[in-house]
Amino acid sequence: MRINAVSHWFTETPLTENLLHDKEKIAQVISRTPLKRVAKPKEMAVTIAFLSLNLIKI
Repeated sequence: MRINAVSHWFTETPLTENLLHDKEKIAQVISRTPLKRVAKPKEMAVTIAFLSLNLIKI
């Protein structure tokens, strides 16, 4: 059995906009993020599309 999952951390969206402009809070987020930055929505979409395509077997 294969299981794929996308477990995102903070992603730059309109809902996180206020948080991302708070320098103290974003510093805390970045300090616990391996890439030391916030994810972009396109990165999440590409990852999900890639994993979905790998589910199809011919």
